[in-house]
Amino acid sequence: MKFSDLSIVSCAPIYKSMPLKWLRRLSESKSAVLWTRVPNALAKELAGAECINDLNLELGSDVFAEPSWRKRILICSEETGRERLFQEPDMMLRASLNFESVVFPIRNRDRLSRVFWGSGTSFLEKNDVNHWVWIDSEKGDLELSVRSASEMPFVMLTCDLVSANEVQRHVRVSTGLCDFEFSVNKNQKIMLPLDLTGGSVVVRFRPSGPVYETKSKRRIAIAIQNVTLVALDGKTLLDSAEAYRDLESPDPSTDLCLVRHCLHSFGFLSVGGWVASETGLQEPQSLQTTVSVPAIVPDRETLGASFRRDPLLTDGAIAWVHASTNPQVLLP
Repeated sequence: MKFSDLSIVSCAPIYKSMPLKWLRRLSESKSAVLWTRVPNALAKELAGAECINDLNLELGSDVFAEPSWRKRILICSEETGRERLFQEPDMMLRASLNFESVVFPIRNRDRLSRVFWGSGTSFLEKNDVNHWVWIDSEKGDLELSVRSASEMPFVMLTCDLVSANEVQRHVRVSTGLCDFEFSVNKNQKIMLPLDLTGGSVVVRFRPSGPVYETKSKRRIAIAIQNVTLVALDGKTLLDSAEAYRDLESPDPSTDLCLVRHCLHSFGFLSVGGWVASETGLQEPQSLQTTVSVPAIVPDRETLGASFRRDPLLTDGAIAWVHASTNPQVLLP
C-alpha cells in the first residue's frame, strides 16, 4: 500500500513522501499556492490550487504580494524553494506576512550521531588542533544533549576539561546514568558512559571554584574541549570538528530544531509536520508541534528540548514541516 498516491511522479522520492492526506486537510478552507516542478500533478491532488513552477521566483512576484482576505497556504514541494526561503530573509518575512501557513520538505541530511549545545554554552573557539567552549559563568552550568542512531545504545563521550589560568576547580558531571566529580588543575581528559536506550541523553556540566576575569572583562572558569562520541567497539561516531559544527556553521534549513527556531523568529507561531519515507510505503508519523508567542524567540533550552524530541532523519526519511502564523492550527 502506498500512503502517497501521487503516482505520476513515482520515480521522484520527494513526491512519494508527500503526506497528501494532511495537505488536503490543510488546504480545504484555504487558497493553496503550490511552488513546484510538477504543477499539473499536484493541482489534481489539491483541487483549486494556484501553481507556480518557477523556482527562480523573484521577491517582487505577485505570489508574495499583499493578499486579500483569503487565508493562503504556501506549499513548496521542492528543496530549492525551501532553501530560497531560508537563504533570503526578506522572502521568509514576506511568506510569514502573506501566508497563514507554509509547508516544505527536509531531506535526510541529519547525521547519525549528533550533539546540541544548550543552555550555558558560550561561543565556539578553536585553533588548528582544538575546539572548545567555555561554560557561561552567569548560567552556572552547561547542558549538552546527545543523540545517536547507532545500533549500540551504550556509547562513550570523551572530552577535555580545561581550567582557566591553571587554577584548581571542580566539575560535577551528570549523565542521567550516574554523577561524576572531577578535580581539574589544568587539562583533564574524561570519558563518560552514556545510555542512549531512550533515544537521547542530557549531560550537565556544573563547575565550582573561582571565576577568572580576563583583560577583556570576560568571566571564565571551565572549558569543554574536543568532544567526541565513541562506540564501545572503538568506532568514532562523532569527531571533534563535527561535534562543534552547529556552533560554527549551523544550517537553519536542514536541521529540524534550527528550522523551528528560525520559523518562530519570523513570526510563525506553531511549527509541526510529518516524517515520511522516500518510498511512500510507510505511513507518515507526526512531528510534535511547538507553539510560541509573538515577539518571543525560543531560547537554547527550548531548542535543546526539540532537538531531543525530533526524529533523526535517517534511512531515507523526509520531514514535511508545517508552520503557521495561527496558533490554533496545530495539525496534524
